[in-house]
Amino acid sequence: MLSIVAGTPQKDGPRPEKFDDTWYVELSKSYEDFCKRSNMEFLFRILGDDWSVAWKSFSSNKLLAGSAVIGKIMQSYCNGCKDISRELGNFKRTSENTLQTAFGVLAEAVQDHMDSMRSTNPRIYWRDTHTTNIKRGDGTCRKPDRSFLTTSDSSPEWRNMVAAVEIKGGDMTSDHHHLRGQILQNFIDMAELQPRRFMIGLSLAGNRDIRLYVCVPGGIYYTLLGRLPRVVPTSSLLTPNETCVITFLLFLHSQLGKDCGYLTRRNPGLPGEFSLADIMGIEHVESKLPLQTTIYLDYADENDKVFGRHRHLNGQRTWAYPAQYWNDEHANGQISDAFFKFQWGFDDEVEIEVHRHVLHRKVPHVPPLLYAASVVGNGTGPKSQRYRGEAIVTENVGQSVKSIFKDGGLCVLDATLIDIFAGYVHTLLAAAAVAENKFALHRDISAGNLMVKHDRDPYIIDWGCGRVCAANEVRSQSNKHMIGTTIYMGIRILHGCTSRSVIDDLESLFLVLCHCLWRSFGEKSGHYKTLWSITRLDPVKIARMAWLANSANLLYCMNLSTQLPESLSALAKGMFELLFPDKLVFSTIKPGDVDPRIDAFDQQMWIEVFDKASRLTATGGARMPHLKALRAYVGKGSMRRISSIIEETIQTQQLDDTCEENPSDNADYGSVMPRGQAHHGDSLHTQTPTRSGSKRSPDDLVQRLGNKKPRK
Repeated sequence: MLSIVAGTPQKDGPRPEKFDDTWYVELSKSYEDFCKRSNMEFLFRILGDDWSVAWKSFSSNKLLAGSAVIGKIMQSYCNGCKDISRELGNFKRTSENTLQTAFGVLAEAVQDHMDSMRSTNPRIYWRDTHTTNIKRGDGTCRKPDRSFLTTSDSSPEWRNMVAAVEIKGGDMTSDHHHLRGQILQNFIDMAELQPRRFMIGLSLAGNRDIRLYVCVPGGIYYTLLGRLPRVVPTSSLLTPNETCVITFLLFLHSQLGKDCGYLTRRNPGLPGEFSLADIMGIEHVESKLPLQTTIYLDYADENDKVFGRHRHLNGQRTWAYPAQYWNDEHANGQISDAFFKFQWGFDDEVEIEVHRHVLHRKVPHVPPLLYAASVVGNGTGPKSQRYRGEAIVTENVGQSVKSIFKDGGLCVLDATLIDIFAGYVHTLLAAAAVAENKFALHRDISAGNLMVKHDRDPYIIDWGCGRVCAANEVRSQSNKHMIGTTIYMGIRILHGCTSRSVIDDLESLFLVLCHCLWRSFGEKSGHYKTLWSITRLDPVKIARMAWLANSANLLYCMNLSTQLPESLSALAKGMFELLFPDKLVFSTIKPGDVDPRIDAFDQQMWIEVFDKASRLTATGGARMPHLKALRAYVGKGSMRRISSIIEETIQTQQLDDTCEENPSDNADYGSVMPRGQAHHGDSLHTQTPTRSGSKRSPDDLVQRLGNKKPRK
């Protein structure tokens, strides 16, 4: 079965040792800027036209409020809540046990009514889960208070959950961070294994207020749904807020049965096995495989079931699986390995276009596309932004580049490693070469997006953050944003520069090499750990600048052991000198500045760096096919000039921060990161890097600069 070594984990910060009040409050505050109050009409509009139209029809039914349906449900509710009726009448403070009991009775009464309708539509099932441990993707467990599920199995799973309810009594209000943090954690767990267009949640607070939450790529939206009903003798005595809650629960049962937000047709077995024809909303299909081709998702490792950016609650989400497919016509009746990837976000995020472009240009080391389709969603986001997605199947291209590194050494010869990185350089240069007035940039080079097959063949995957651009195009912009994986972003990108060129991709490649060398040969408690153990943008910038300040002692700062081959030391030093020439100081970088390295860029100098490193290997540079191909490519003079782009304004989303120090995290297929929101300010002023060879610890500089704020 296909296996993948974990790439860049995708998350906002360190994962909690336990789910407690501290964690939920921290989680809620981290998403505070993306939680937005709205109204019912807007919430259903972002879920899609079907939801919006159905709710308008359902809620405007004048017969429903006074019908026998509401009366029958209220009768069951009152009978089940006799012993707690007095406390339910308290508008200010109701205990959690009372609320748990009352909401459970109401939900069961609604479900009993829906069961009596014997609808042919797929059903959802209400369940009390506050005592049920539900296993998460990393093997830990959580207990949502109440859940709506697609299956009645006695052992529920997060992937089968279509709505979760959190209940808190006493003085806790709907605005409390603990309550909202639980809702957000439910969304994270629901989307971790199951590709979804949206997630739905409900919260019930001590004053009986019920909030409805909807999570989509554009943000987390909520509104006051109504109030948990009191125990009254007749439904005519219910307030509109109380009636609305019952109406909504009826509607939820009806609508979730038709559309539970999955990106494939509802199947309790998903994501274990499905056919390409099961993908919902597909259009513009380009496939070498029939739609009836069955995809088998490889779950050999319980802790790494799904790769991709699916733990974030705003911005583009991706789910990627080691997969296998069976096809008599195209695979000679054999099962073949593949990658299957879902992507869901905004309609200006098009991975297929970039991937197809580089394949058409015959850029080397790019995995072939077996299947590519656009996935249309009719939900409308902020400023009428339409949501859409993509489904992609590519050939198996092995494991992450980190798989060829081990603690204290390499799994391959140093010559092979140099040859592999020469292949990566070849890919980036060939993609960025201008042909027919177009060029392409990857813009998210990370350890998870650099693959190695058979321990020798390099591939660059995940072109979802890439762009196909007209040569030297300039786009007007008013908002700063970032694209990439934070710890591998170039120094200019960390400072908010909006112009991009292949040099930024090469700088990210250099950082991946340094990170892998440090993981294998470095002292894990050393100063260099700072660069990989921090997760936020500003600390990463400060640590990177501190590292550059010690450029004359680059490898010393990394605390690398004497076991590091001389050839790899030469490769790292050579790449560093090309990317950071002595005369170039990044002490003050303005976002609008074009990269000053562009004019001096010379492909031949990169060949010289790889040639020098290869001559220090045991083979003396022989039997290095990818380096040989790179020499031939550069010899043709394919890239006579570098083109750069200045990013256009888009809907800003959260910057994707990463932390590399927790190997239990699900890795990226590659680590697709959405176009994120950068920090404001025309420039960032930090300590000017010195070139004197000072051995001052980077941690000293980090500490000295850490409390300084950028000047506006």
